[in-house]
Amino acid sequence: MDSIEKWNNNTNYRLNKNKKFLKDFTGDFIKLRIKTNVLLREFENVYPYAKVYPNSQKYQTRYQNVNSELEQVSSDTFLLDNEISKKIIDINKIIDILEEAVDSCKMKLKSQIDHKDYFK
Repeated sequence: MDSIEKWNNNTNYRLNKNKKFLKDFTGDFIKLRIKTNVLLREFENVYPYAKVYPNSQKYQTRYQNVNSELEQVSSDTFLLDNEISKKIIDINKIIDILEEAVDSCKMKLKSQIDHKDYFK
């Protein structure tokens, strides 16, 4: 297998891997956004009652549950952000490798051109 076929296979593998990442990320992001919106509406409903009736077990329990779920959403958001950051770092590494390969090819090409000019 020549280097072009290897590069093509590797590129196809990365494209499939990136498509899966994007699909998974999009699904997770949508779920997180929906959950956040639902929780914020619930918080908006329960917070005034929990503050006006601080001795009401019903409102305090609902308020604590919403707070707990909002903390979980915050944690999930942090994890999703970390996934994105890792993906960006991986992409930057690939870009660096490609830039080095292009620079190397340019140097080889320049060397070949210079070498041909020498023998004219």
